[in-house]
Amino acid sequence: MQRAIVADLKARPAEYGEGAVAVALGVLGQDESNLYRHARVAERWSDAEYDALLARRTTSGKPLSWSHLVLLAGVEPRAAGERMIERALERSWTVRQLGRALEQEGLGEDQHGPSSR
Repeated sequence: MQRAIVADLKARPAEYGEGAVAVALGVLGQDESNLYRHARVAERWSDAEYDALLARRTTSGKPLSWSHLVLLAGVEPRAAGERMIERALERSWTVRQLGRALEQEGLGEDQHGPSSR
């Protein structure tokens, strides 16, 4: 739910005002960086894609965690992100293992910067 709210606030500043995300911080009781992580995930995958991704399981039977999705949402180009999703699922990577793999591939956070606000 928060992912869609923040993405909508970011997408329509003329309608909600430039300070809409700041107002949402207080209402939702979240810190700013967390809300922007929700927005990044919402912007990356449609609701149907998000649900399908959460329905998938690693070889050890677990879904990818929220932290996995946050890391993967920032991967560009999109095809590289899809490739890393497949690897994470096939290899049952922890979030740390995924983060290291993204860095090794040059796809880590410091390669593409924080989510645009």
